[in-house]
Amino acid sequence: MVGLGLGFGAVTSSARHSQRASRAACFFLVVPLGLIALHWTPMLHLAATAARITVLVVGREARRQGLGRRLIGHAIGLARAAGSGSLELTTATHRAEAHAFYRATGFVQTSVRFQVNLAN
Repeated sequence: MVGLGLGFGAVTSSARHSQRASRAACFFLVVPLGLIALHWTPMLHLAATAARITVLVVGREARRQGLGRRLIGHAIGLARAAGSGSLELTTATHRAEAHAFYRATGFVQTSVRFQVNLAN
């Protein structure tokens, strides 16, 4: 692991994983015209659990009224309470308005995600 630039050895990573494996969880909050799903799980390369917003939907008629910000604020509070060190989300590259919203709520782009379709 140290050779990969992760800063810790195999014994440390094994201990981290076994201590936190039971901490994986998820939370769903459904409100009129909105939904957010939050998951947190231990990650081998991180000292604290990672939290991820996996779904954030605000109905068209409720947009630009603060509901999305309130849902994200609630997710941040839950992630902190769970001991997560960060909160992340992914978004499609063509969703420019969503990107602007995420930046306005404090998110910064930190990576590029790749995926392979396993259905074929």
